[in-house]
Amino acid sequence: MKKIIVPTDFSFASKDAYMFALQIAEKLKVAVEVVHIYSGSFNTQRPYSVKAGMGRYESLMDDLKYFTELEGKGEGNVKVKAKVDISYKAIGGATQKQLIKLSNDPDTLMLVMGMTGESVSKERLFGFISREISQKANCPVLLIPKDADFKGFKNILFASDYDSVEAKFLRQAVSFSKPFKATMHFIHVQKENDLSLNIQLENRLFEYLFAEGDPKYAFNMATIDAKTVTKGLNQYIDENKIDLAIMVAHKRNLWERIMHKSVTKKMAITT
Repeated sequence: MKKIIVPTDFSFASKDAYMFALQIAEKLKVAVEVVHIYSGSFNTQRPYSVKAGMGRYESLMDDLKYFTELEGKGEGNVKVKAKVDISYKAIGGATQKQLIKLSNDPDTLMLVMGMTGESVSKERLFGFISREISQKANCPVLLIPKDADFKGFKNILFASDYDSVEAKFLRQAVSFSKPFKATMHFIHVQKENDLSLNIQLENRLFEYLFAEGDPKYAFNMATIDAKTVTKGLNQYIDENKIDLAIMVAHKRNLWERIMHKSVTKKMAITT
């Protein structure tokens, strides 16, 4: 069965991601699996992590059970009511390596991750891991900003450039949007002297959108002028009440990674 993977470090941010994942899974009719990686940057050295009469691993599994069964962040939580199959497990190993491995599983539909960690000192580290995984994973990765509440997806933005306007990426985005009956926004931020590229992008989009007749979903196409891609996309997001931004993280070699400032990373930090 297809499943959504939610990595957890038992932080509020990962709890937010879990609650997001449950509601998305219910809509998509898939399962949810919560995963804790107990070495590397996901720290299990919490004062309350080993309970009386339990070994460390047994206590960790009890923490995972508690994490998956209750909603909310504080005491007096209520039982999770999502109508989805929920499982959990703990894995030993390096965080990034294990998450990339999970992303390769054919049953993994997506990873849903929070953007911060369980303390101020770890926020930058966990945020870094989330952004790195979003670029290196072999499945879609949904990054949840701090304190975000799931309210459904009425407007979904697909940020397009020449490499991202491929049938496989567009098909994934549109397929995800359909259960939510969302309006798709195909947006390209225009740079200087790229009129010919804009025309090519529009032609590619039209070929896909109308390949089987008129699309059975609402969509908008727009090219916007802005000093930077990040500024242009965030402005469009604010003005059009976008609930979800979809971006393609391009695989690059070492030289390209050194020279290229990733728009995906910037958007993950600023949106």
